[in-house]
Amino acid sequence: MNDFSAALNNFQAIQRRAAEREKESVARARAGSRLSAEDTSRDEKLVSFDNQEDWGQMTTQTEDVAITEDDLELIRERETNIRQLESDIMDVNQIFKDLAVMIHDQGEMIDSIEANVENAEVHVERGTEQLQRASYYQQKSRKKMCILAMVCSIVLVILGIIIWQAAK
Repeated sequence: MNDFSAALNNFQAIQRRAAEREKESVARARAGSRLSAEDTSRDEKLVSFDNQEDWGQMTTQTEDVAITEDDLELIRERETNIRQLESDIMDVNQIFKDLAVMIHDQGEMIDSIEANVENAEVHVERGTEQLQRASYYQQKSRKKMCILAMVCSIVLVILGIIIWQAAK
């Protein structure tokens, strides 16, 4: 049980560290994409199109913004995937917690069953002792009844002989 709890705690700590790293990575990526998008839009306002070369440069900058938008979309997709992964990990974590509770409860049930078996053993031993004692007393009682019956028979025979002698 202790090994399982230690493994569960270790898993949770690693999970938290991984989630923090991913959040930091997403935050850095967002900050980087915001800066480049803001710089591009600011540069667009400052650029004047005096010649065709400036227009080509502006087109390249716009393509850079499009690439940045693609990167931002990729980052959003990654963030969604990371959140889904985090949710899945939390679900697995909850399953492990539920499993730990079930194992703990089953441990208590096993302890209870073991205690009941020990109590049953004690009761069986006591019952066996009482049956042996009852058997001993019953044999003693039978002996006394047989002796009493023999004494009564002898007394009746003697009385019968006395009455028969007196009647003669």
